[in-house]
Amino acid sequence: GISGAKNIRAYVIIRMESEFRAVFEAIGALSSDSNEEEISSVFSATRNYLSGILGDNRQFLRLYVAICAKVFQLTCKLPYEPIHWLANMGVAGDVISTLCTCISTSSLQGCQEIQVVLKEFCKDVKGSKLEEMLWHDCTHQHLVSQQTLTNVINLPQLLANQLKLELDEVFIPRAFNVTVMSTICNVLSRVAMSTGSHNYTLHNIAYLMSRIITSGDQGAALTHLVSYLDKATLQNMLWQRICCVLIGHFSISAVDTFVEHVLLLTKPSLASSSGACRILGNSLETQRRLTYTLSHKCLLIQCYDSPWLLYNVAGYLRSSLPGQQLMQQTLSNLLKVWSDVSIMCHLDCRHLLHISRAIVLFTCCLGNDNMLSSHMCSDMFRQLMQGTQHHMSNPMVDQRSVAMRLAECVSQKLVNNGKPLQFEIAETEETLLLASMATPIAEQEEQLSCKRLERSSQHQSKNQYVDHVIQPTGNVQMREDSDDDDDDLVPFDMTSHDTPNVPHYLREAISNILEGKGNQLLNTLEALPNLIKSHPHDLAEVCDELCKVLLHCYSEESRTLTKQAIVSLICSCPVQTANYLINQFCCHGYNTDQRLFVLDVLSASCQHLSSSYDLEGANQFFPVAGHFFYPLLKCFEQLEVDELIAAHVIHTLAHVVHCAALSLSSGKMSEHLLELLAQYKSHQSAFVRQSTLCGISIVITSTSLPPKWLPFTRDWLKDVVDNDSNHHCRSLASASIQLLQQ
Repeated sequence: GISGAKNIRAYVIIRMESEFRAVFEAIGALSSDSNEEEISSVFSATRNYLSGILGDNRQFLRLYVAICAKVFQLTCKLPYEPIHWLANMGVAGDVISTLCTCISTSSLQGCQEIQVVLKEFCKDVKGSKLEEMLWHDCTHQHLVSQQTLTNVINLPQLLANQLKLELDEVFIPRAFNVTVMSTICNVLSRVAMSTGSHNYTLHNIAYLMSRIITSGDQGAALTHLVSYLDKATLQNMLWQRICCVLIGHFSISAVDTFVEHVLLLTKPSLASSSGACRILGNSLETQRRLTYTLSHKCLLIQCYDSPWLLYNVAGYLRSSLPGQQLMQQTLSNLLKVWSDVSIMCHLDCRHLLHISRAIVLFTCCLGNDNMLSSHMCSDMFRQLMQGTQHHMSNPMVDQRSVAMRLAECVSQKLVNNGKPLQFEIAETEETLLLASMATPIAEQEEQLSCKRLERSSQHQSKNQYVDHVIQPTGNVQMREDSDDDDDDLVPFDMTSHDTPNVPHYLREAISNILEGKGNQLLNTLEALPNLIKSHPHDLAEVCDELCKVLLHCYSEESRTLTKQAIVSLICSCPVQTANYLINQFCCHGYNTDQRLFVLDVLSASCQHLSSSYDLEGANQFFPVAGHFFYPLLKCFEQLEVDELIAAHVIHTLAHVVHCAALSLSSGKMSEHLLELLAQYKSHQSAFVRQSTLCGISIVITSTSLPPKWLPFTRDWLKDVVDNDSNHHCRSLASASIQLLQQ
C-alpha cells in the first residue's frame, strides 16, 4: 500500500516535469533583450499549452502567476496583459503577493512598473481588483490568505523603501489606508445588499481592518469608517449585525482604538438609538475586550477634555441589561478610586475631572433607570463621604469646588429619606457642567447640542493670570524746556517684576509646589535640581514626599522641569527614589502618560548615573543597577498593561542593562532580560516585537550573549527576517544577525 502510493506519486511528478519541460525551455530563452512581441508570443503559447494540460482551474492560474514573475525577473519587463487577465480570473490575491515579493529584488524601473499595476489594482473605484478579491473571499469563492492581506497593508512601506521620492501619492500611508478602508466599505455594502443564500465570512475583512486600525496612520481611515457605519446603521438594521461580527473578529488593540473613535466621533447621546449604540450593538456580549475598554481604559487609564465620550459610554451601557450591570460595577470602581486618598494624589487635574464627570453621569443614568439598590446606595454613600472628607483638604480651590459639587449631585440620587449634602461653592464652568450632567435624562438630551459641547470640550486653565497694563488716563505732553521735570510721567507698575520666590529649603519647595501658583511653581521647579544637589540634611527624610509631590504636579507645561528635578533626586538618593517610583508605577491610580513619564525618568537617571564617578573613580550606577532592574521586572510581570506600556518597559529594562554593561551584575540581568524577550517575541503588536529586537541588539552589544542562548537567538532572528510582516522588525533582526556574526 504505502510503497505503491509512493511509486504512483513519483510517476506523476516525473510525467508533470516532462510535460512542462517545453514551457521551461521557452521561458528560459527570454532575456532583458527580448522585445514585447517575443514575450507576448511566449505567454500566448504557454497559456494555451498549460490550459490544455491542466484546464482553467486554480492550479493552472497559480502556476501562470509564477511564470509571470519568472518572466519579469528575466526580462525586467512587467507583463501587463497576462497580469490583468489573471486578476480577472479570480487570483488577484496571488498576483498581489507575487508582485510584493518582486518589489525587493527589482530595479527602480521595475518597481515603478509594479507601482503602476498595483495602483490600478487598489484604486478607490467600484469594482476594483482589490474589491473583487475581498468580495470573492467573503462569498467563499476564492479564499485569501492573511499573508496576502498583510502584503496589501505593507504596500506603502515596501514601495517607499525602493522608490523613495518616486513614490506615488496614492501609496502615502494615510491616503492608502483611506483607500483600502473605502474599498472595505464597498465590499460590506455588497454583503448588506445581497439577497442570496451565501454563508458570508467576514474574518479576513476584520483582519484587514484590524491591521489598518492599529497602523500609525489610521486617523483619517477610522474617521471615514465611523462616518460610513453611522449612516449605514441608521438606514439598514442588517448593518448592526455586520458591525457586531466585525468587532467580534477584531484584535485586542484594534478593539480599543476602534471603540475610542466611535465614542468620540459619533454624535453624543444618552438614547439607545445613538450612533455609538447602533455601531457597537450587542458586541458587549461577543467581544470580551469591550468590557475592559469601556469600564477601565476609557475612564481610569485615559482621560479626555471633552465630555462627549462619556455621554456615549453611558448611553451605550444603559441600553442593555449587561451594560447596566457593567455600569454599576464601573461606578463602584470609580467611587473607590475617587475616595482613595493615595490614588487621588497621583491623578492630575484633567484626569480627576474626567472621573468626576463619569461618576455624576453614571449615577444620574442608574438613578433615572431605578438601577440603584438600597445596599448599593448605602455602600456608595459611605465611599462618597470618605472621599469628600479627603477632597475637602485639597489645597487646590478648583478641585475642591468640583469635589463638593460632585458630592451634592451624587448625594441627591443616593439619599431618599434625608437631606442631601450642600456646600457653598463658587461657581465655575466645570461645576456648572457637573450640575447639568446630574439633571434628568430627558433634559440632558435637549441640552446636548454641538455648540454647547464644543464650548465645554475646550481645555480651561486651572490658574488664570491677568496682565495689568497701566495706560495713561490723560494726555502726556513732553516739554522740551524741562527735561528734568518728570511730574507728568506715569509711574511704571513693578508688581510683575518682583524677585521670584526661590525656595532655600526642601519643605519650602514642597509647599510652593502644592500651592501651584504659576510663576512660583515654575521658579521652584527650576531651582530644585541645584537645591537637591546641595545635599541638605533632611534630603533622605523628605525624599519620598518630594517625589510624590513632583509626580502629582506633573503636566505637559512643566514636564521638562519636573523631569530634571526627579532625575536630580534619583541621583542623590538612587535606591530610595527608584524603589518609590517603581512602586508607584505598579499602582492602579496612574494613567498611561504618567507611567510613560516614570519610565522616561528612570531611563534618564540610569544614563546620568552611569556617566558619573565618585572620588575613587568608581561608577555610581554599578552598585545600584539591580535596584532599577529587578523591581521593575517583577512589577511588569505582575501588572496587566497595554502594548504601549509593555514596549516602553522592555526598552527601559534594556537601557538599564546597557548602562550597567561593565558591572559584575550585567550578565545575570542579561539572562533575565532574555527570558522576558523570549516571552514577547511573537507578540501581535509590531511595536512590542520591535522593542524585543532592540533589547536583543543591546544584549549582544553590551554584554556577551550566554552560549545557551546563542542557538535560540539565531533561529529567532532568522525566523523574523523570513516571516515577520513588519519591515522595521525584519531590518532590526537583520542588523542583529550581523552583530552576532561579528
